[in-house]
Order: sequence, then C-alpha cells, then structure tokens
Amino acid sequence: MEEAAFPSEPNVPRRASFQAAAAHHMPAATLEDSALLSTLVSAADEHTIKEAIPDEPFLSAETKTIMAALLAEFIGTMFLILVSVGIQANEINWAMNGAASVDASSRMSSDMTVCIAVTTGLTYMCLMSTFQRVSGGHFNPAITLAAMVSRRIGILPAVLYMIVQIVAGIAGSAIYDGMSGNDNYGELGINQIANEFDTGAIFGVELMATMWVTLIWFFSLDLAAAPCGRHRDELGPMYVGFAYTLAIALTTRWDRGGINPSRSFGPAVLTNTWDQHWVFWMGPMIGGMAGALIFELFLWLSPGARNEQKQAF
Repeated sequence: MEEAAFPSEPNVPRRASFQAAAAHHMPAATLEDSALLSTLVSAADEHTIKEAIPDEPFLSAETKTIMAALLAEFIGTMFLILVSVGIQANEINWAMNGAASVDASSRMSSDMTVCIAVTTGLTYMCLMSTFQRVSGGHFNPAITLAAMVSRRIGILPAVLYMIVQIVAGIAGSAIYDGMSGNDNYGELGINQIANEFDTGAIFGVELMATMWVTLIWFFSLDLAAAPCGRHRDELGPMYVGFAYTLAIALTTRWDRGGINPSRSFGPAVLTNTWDQHWVFWMGPMIGGMAGALIFELFLWLSPGARNEQKQAF
C-alpha cells in the first residue's frame, strides 16, 4: 500500500486512506456514491492536510524577537561608531596637518569640539529613532548595564546586548580604518587624556557625563513598553540626542569624548593603544548604574509610578 505523503497521528484523515476505503469497502452497486465521495475528498484534501500538519516554524517568535534586537544593536552601534569615530578622526587629521588651530596641549579647537559634539548627538538621535521599537536603541554598554540594574531587561539579554555592541564597535572602527586607507587616519579618534588632566579627573568627568545621559534616557522612556528603550513620544530620541551632544561637548577637550565603552574599545583594538583605557570603561559603567539608581529613587519617592512590567526577553 502506498505510504501517506504527510505522516501524522493515526486518526488524521488522508487522501490515501479515504481512497483505500472507497476502493475496498464500497460495493459495485454504489459506484456513483464512491465517485461522489472521491470528489468530496479531493475538494477537502488541501484543507485536511493544513489541519493535519501543525505550523511549527523553525524559530520561535521569542527567538526571532531576540535575534532582531541583537541585529538592530549591532547595526546601530556599528554605524554610530563609524560616524562618530570617523568625524573625530577627520577633525584630528585636519588639525595635525595644520589646517586648523589647536592649542599648545594639542587639544581640539572650539569649532572642532562643536562639530564633533553636534554630529555625534545627531547620530544617536537618528539611530534611536530608527531602532527603538526593535531593540530599544541602546548602542552603549553603559546604558544596557543601567537598564539591567533597573530591572528593565534580563541579565542574559543584557550580556548579549553588550557583547554585540562591543563587536560592532570594533567593526565600525575597522570599516572606517579600511575606508581611510588602513593607516590610522586621524589616530582613529582614539580616546586620549589631555596633558593637564589625570585619570582621576577623567574618571570623574566620564562618570558624571554618563550619569547625565542615563537620567535623560530613563526619564524619556515609556516604562510600560517593550523592549526597554522605547520612548513615550517622538521627542524622546531628540532629548537623548541633545544630552549626548552636551556630554560630548563637555568631555571632548578632556579625553576626546568617551561616554560609550564601545566607542572607546573599537579604536583601541585597531590601534593597539591601551594607555589608561580602563577609565573609559569604569567611568561610563559606574555612571550608568548611578543614573539608573537615581531614577529608581525618584520612582520610589512617587508611589505607584514604577511600572513592574518586565521585558518580553
């Protein structure tokens, strides 16, 4: 006997079983009824098969959601680092070639600082507006750590976010390095501490600047929406972009603007420069956690304001 083309439970009707029943159990006198039965079976066959075979996708909806979020974080962070590092490297190379004025300590001039701060803030703004509904638009391990401390995202997805952001930081820096000729053009915008500052001062300014950005980020969120990072309205990304702009303007002359460990790590890998690199991790990470705790304190002081809804992944 011919095997059924779609194996399933024994009690699920198949065309082959109907036809076998019609052929072996119908007497000759009921050939007309047999033909009618065959016609009905053929007409209902497609519907029967669809019901018999469950729709089991290769990946679950939750897995697809996580993969989409990680992809959004990778693409967003890669473009963020490509643009922010690229613009800063362009300005540094411009200054090193004598086309712009720099002071005796080799810090950036005021027009360079404004250019870097505004363009970096606009980049954050555009990317957050684009990807906030997919991943929350973090693009910064310090922000992701803050969301985890605030219990707005689970530990495992937070770790995956940070790994993807770090890898994307390296990728964005490598793409710019390749585009500019693989010769560390403009020092790849590597974070450096200005001569008159020590690591303690840089740690403090990185901590405070990241805390400022984290607070603005949290207060613009829709806490009831997933994923963590969706804003209440379209103005949210603009507020956060402005916060990044001011933070970069503050820190650029001190250390070429860190605030985001992925932005610091990518150029460091490509140039193999690790002088005082720890400060560009510890400052933003602690600042992000401090911002999250301050935000939670405000919610604790406002009864009923904290939304306990956790993320879907």
